[in-house]
Amino acid sequence: MANLQLNANEEIIDRWRVVYLKPYGLFNWNCISCDGYIYVTNQRILFDSLSSGLFTLELSLSELTEFWTSKIYFVPNVTVCNKDGETFKFSGFKTKKLVDWLQQLGIPRWTKEKGRKRKEKGRKRKEKDRTREEQDRSRKKKTSMLSRIMDVVGVLFILLMFMGGVPTGWLYDLGVGTGTEQGQKPGPGVHTIESIEEAYEFFWEEDPVPATVDSTVFVRCPLMRLRDTGAEKGTSHEYQELNYPITPGQSALTFLLSGAAYNSYYLVQLEDGSYLCVFFDDYLMLQKVLGGEIDLPVGYVRSCTSFEHSVLYDMAKECDYDVDVTVVLDMYRDGKCPSLLDKVLRLIFAIAIVASIKLVLDKRKKKNADLEWDHTRSSDI
Repeated sequence: MANLQLNANEEIIDRWRVVYLKPYGLFNWNCISCDGYIYVTNQRILFDSLSSGLFTLELSLSELTEFWTSKIYFVPNVTVCNKDGETFKFSGFKTKKLVDWLQQLGIPRWTKEKGRKRKEKGRKRKEKDRTREEQDRSRKKKTSMLSRIMDVVGVLFILLMFMGGVPTGWLYDLGVGTGTEQGQKPGPGVHTIESIEEAYEFFWEEDPVPATVDSTVFVRCPLMRLRDTGAEKGTSHEYQELNYPITPGQSALTFLLSGAAYNSYYLVQLEDGSYLCVFFDDYLMLQKVLGGEIDLPVGYVRSCTSFEHSVLYDMAKECDYDVDVTVVLDMYRDGKCPSLLDKVLRLIFAIAIVASIKLVLDKRKKKNADLEWDHTRSSDI
């Protein structure tokens, strides 16, 4: 018999000769019969094995959750279960005392009715879980379809915006420098036009006179011209005429569809109150959008083409602008923006932006999915 060490305030209530059926094997389908005594105290259940002379099993009463009875060849058995779901089976005719004692402690006895209710509860829970999974699957399917549609729309919009409207002219002007050449930043020797008469003087000079304008009043003309004229020069595709007055919707549409290939014409108010038509790269207007002053580059005064003259004449006549429609201050460095190269650059930028947005969205979706999974697990527990 093993030496039983009692805890503080622990008392032995009784002991009985029983057989402990210890499970073993891969799935615990077999068991080993251990003959011995079971000790019941006011705190624990202990099993003293006769073969080893040691207490091979110790169960705290606070850990017991339920018990049930069964028979093997008319021999009664008692199985107790703890909070971890582990089971311990005792066999013998004196196990009835253990049953009475467990009932006195108020430990629930598992019966066929309770088993049926438990199975019913488990079945309902499985049905509820299955219904929730189906709802989640349906919701995720709808969300996935909507997400894919939004992804496609977003990708198309970004491609359209980058391929059609986002300005890239500043890339080609990074190394333009300061000087007197067309498209450069004004340097020494560049004249500032202050009146239309001065523009005429520069136009009639034998050698082109580098000039620019300094103004805060810009009126957009209903006329656009190709950045890279190339083979399109002199054809109907070189110019694009807009309705006047230009509405915000028309401005947005032309920005998305034509902003990459065309620049707009503007009327600039001079010091004497008259207006001069100028042509420059549209990205310079972003300075005004950002609240700053527009620093225009160097240009040369040239005569208007027949198409430019026709559109400017109609605009001046309709809005009563004091503008001469025979000359234009052309500040755009023609050929600086090759059409094919510009399209390739825009496509690269668009793919990079789409990939970055996709990466951020995927990380956010993964984070939300992890949070939802943690919430589901906590609620199930």
